[in-house]
Amino acid sequence: MHKPTSVAKYLKNLSISKVEEKKLKEVSELLQKSSIIITGGKGRSGFAAQIGARMLKTSRTNAFFYSDVGLPLDKDLAKNKTTAILISSSGTTEEMIRLAEELKELGAKIVCFTSYINSPLAKLSDINMYLPQRAQSEKGTYFERQVVTTEEPTMGDLPEERSLFLQYLLAKDIRGLKLLPAKEIEDFRKWMMENIDDIVELKNWLKIYWNSGILIVSRGTSNSVSGMIANRASHYHMNCRLATSPTSAPLDHHELALIVSGSADKAYASLVQKIREKMRTKLGKKEVSPAVVAITGKGAKWVRECDANLVLGGADPDGRMLHTEKSPQSFYFRAPIVLNMILRSIATEKGLTKKFAELRHINL
Repeated sequence: MHKPTSVAKYLKNLSISKVEEKKLKEVSELLQKSSIIITGGKGRSGFAAQIGARMLKTSRTNAFFYSDVGLPLDKDLAKNKTTAILISSSGTTEEMIRLAEELKELGAKIVCFTSYINSPLAKLSDINMYLPQRAQSEKGTYFERQVVTTEEPTMGDLPEERSLFLQYLLAKDIRGLKLLPAKEIEDFRKWMMENIDDIVELKNWLKIYWNSGILIVSRGTSNSVSGMIANRASHYHMNCRLATSPTSAPLDHHELALIVSGSADKAYASLVQKIREKMRTKLGKKEVSPAVVAITGKGAKWVRECDANLVLGGADPDGRMLHTEKSPQSFYFRAPIVLNMILRSIATEKGLTKKFAELRHINL
């Protein structure tokens, strides 16, 4: 993670070929002709699809995650031009296959993000976009793999990260903004190199609290980023939980608070202050309070007051909660990639073996 060559090599996985760029334009044309866009996926792909729905919403087109309570009824989907973007690395996710079949019956166009062009989901689709392929074929349904340990590794992080990047590019293109995937990747690489010290500092804090506990705190669209990270962290045996979980207890004195906020929401200023003031406890002769770190889309006074912070950029400068016609926020594809790279780096340093990685559904 610390070497410029390793960062550049990893980010190359996001690269879009000329053929893929042409297909991306075809998908964009479909979306621009649609009045309703539906995104779908399960697990980390589901979190990526949730972020995608937020990015793809414009004044001309309504975008929904497939399980949103506001999703139009089937008769309304049939009346309107509808396009679905369904994400499944394996192309065998049962729920996405069923969703594709039902949507096709209503006359919707199906775009599939998958690693396998001969998979059941790909065969139901009008356009397939490539996701990085895993080394081995997965067995069993997604639901079964959530419960029963498999002998084979799942996709790792690349498919979800690439699907986020593709949706971000589509969101720019449907707004009439230039499609420059190579520049986006290069800008991201430069940012990582310029901020490598801050990345390492954040990594060190997460490593210190790996076993004692990390509470991820987020709101709004950032909840989907947090969900992706918590899902991956649990596979690495990191003691991590989400503040948004209905079963999650408040922050404990021995835990680290990791705040994820694309907008650097000012509501966190009072939260950080309360943690500092209300959760102070004596440790020998010293008074201490839980550590707080933040990863945000822009800087703010409260962000600088955290024990460590990482400002990724790519956020709405006005910090608005309502949707605007502005460019989609790159924070929401950058944040999962940076945090995933940090988690992989820590896991490698902790000596996770290949077999352990396979049993925990990880590609190191």
